[in-house]
Amino acid sequence: MSEPDLLKEGDYVIINGGGISRVAELKKNNVIRMGRSGAAHSLSLVGCRNGEVVFLNHGSKAFVATDQYPDLDLTDIESGKGPASPTEDPEEDLQSRDNRNLVDDNKSQQLTNEEVAAIRKEKGFDHFLSSLVEKSTTFDTKTAFSQEKYLRKKHKKYGTNFKIERVYIDNLAEIHYPTISPSDKEPDEAVQGTLRLRADAAALILHHSNIMHDSYVLTYSRTNSLLESFLLTRLGSEGRLFQILDRNGQPNTYVANNMMGLKEIKERWKAVPRNPGFLEGAEDPPPPEGKADAAPKAPKREYTGVTQWMKGLEAREMLMTRPADSLVIVDDEGPKSALADLFPFLAYGGHLVVYSPFLEDLTPLFLMLRNDCINVSISETWYRHHQVLSQRTHPTVNMSTAAGYILTGIKVPVNPNPRPRFAGLENMPSHVSGKRKRDKDDAGDTVEA
Repeated sequence: MSEPDLLKEGDYVIINGGGISRVAELKKNNVIRMGRSGAAHSLSLVGCRNGEVVFLNHGSKAFVATDQYPDLDLTDIESGKGPASPTEDPEEDLQSRDNRNLVDDNKSQQLTNEEVAAIRKEKGFDHFLSSLVEKSTTFDTKTAFSQEKYLRKKHKKYGTNFKIERVYIDNLAEIHYPTISPSDKEPDEAVQGTLRLRADAAALILHHSNIMHDSYVLTYSRTNSLLESFLLTRLGSEGRLFQILDRNGQPNTYVANNMMGLKEIKERWKAVPRNPGFLEGAEDPPPPEGKADAAPKAPKREYTGVTQWMKGLEAREMLMTRPADSLVIVDDEGPKSALADLFPFLAYGGHLVVYSPFLEDLTPLFLMLRNDCINVSISETWYRHHQVLSQRTHPTVNMSTAAGYILTGIKVPVNPNPRPRFAGLENMPSHVSGKRKRDKDDAGDTVEA
């Protein structure tokens, strides 16, 4: 097993299971709380491999590697009451059992909450699940599919198996705004700062931006640098990411540097101020004469390392020499102004991607781009979760449409001499120009002298 596959102290991981997800750092005195399943020390994950399934041991409060899976099929659980035995006819069992007589009155389970907590703590999860089946008065009357669904639900609610993964684009976006079971609660401040950029929307942005390893990418977003971290994963050492920042804006490299562990961030990710030097090429004005005679300030310390900031005039000259290959704008306050400022820096043949949670912000851009871009379109993704079970696949009835809207296009040069729409029709053959037969006969008549 290669060394990068093993987790070490200081790494960030995402833990999924039991219907919850957690982002945790593997460090000393850090306790990860997994809801009803309990809590464990994060350092117990050191040495585990990426993508491994672990078991939460309540006694030692540690994660232990296991060969099971969080969504393991448990229909063959050994108990006094359970699914039909293998000797019975499956067709006859499906026909004889149904759920029409089941009543949801919360009286089918004979165990109390105190007994449930005691069994989980003393005898473990497997015995706890068997006890739930034994003390259920309606489990044996359900169909095999209903029994499997019941066990999966309890296993998800009270299970102690979790899957650990490193931080990637998809699972990090799923943490901020889940696609499978989106919450109706008001998002917290951290999620609001990312514009609730969903995983499928982020995937479409990366797809339509057409980023190569040596591309120059120009971006303006209000995602607290989350989008820039996603874009940086597509760039190599020769690529450059230019993040345009408003006044008092700062690039946030925490996700890219700490969580994702990307390398050469300052060399590839450049922060550019949105000032007249960048937009218009104006040089910084000299200081007023009154301040020139003031007492000299202490000399600034020279910084010999690589800086992430780039002057606006320097970035403008660099993009004028080699225009950007992709322009990505993610804004919820009207992207029209940002598009007007940054569109001249996009190369011909470059890809344009504009994201907004509101359709009304993107429709006016059609008039701006109809003479400068081709294949201009607005798309919206509808996400539907499919529950994949044995012998069947069950799609959910409702779909989620809160992924926002994406405008895409490709910049092309404007033709200075556009061809008229009907130019050249008079030079076309008669059978193509569409003359009537009567006109042809009249044209062929001659008058004798």
